[in-house]
Amino acid sequence: MCSSEKTDEFRGNIIAVGEPLGDFTKFRGNSDELAVGVGIPSEFPRVLKLYPKGYSREDDKWLSVFLHLADNGAPKADEKIFVQANLRVLDPHGSNHKAYQMNTWQIGKNLGWGWDEFLSLEELRKAYLDKEDALNVEAEFEVVSATKYSPII
Repeated sequence: MCSSEKTDEFRGNIIAVGEPLGDFTKFRGNSDELAVGVGIPSEFPRVLKLYPKGYSREDDKWLSVFLHLADNGAPKADEKIFVQANLRVLDPHGSNHKAYQMNTWQIGKNLGWGWDEFLSLEELRKAYLDKEDALNVEAEFEVVSATKYSPII
């Protein structure tokens, strides 16, 4: 299940990922990356990428989470965009969600920002998987500013 909606509080978009991850324990053994397109019409479309074995591959004890620009959403050579985002792994048992916020300029093609060590897999297994071993992830983002610039000659 991938859903999106406008929020009054953040004035951004919320992407909730639950069902596509299915049984997280099985997914972890079969793939290094899960990329979920956010499905929201935008001048700068996003892709949420999860690495259940960790992004660095040196230490597979962490869930890595990144928000990327989609291939067709990269700024042009004379553009840059400022993005605010909240990424959360939802606690199915209450309100102890694991969350991080980013505020960043995105310049260039297919750049992504996120965290190599978003949540330890040990903590994830203990507190963040639901009864079906599914993981619920939310990405809330807003393009705050998009600018075109010219180099000074």
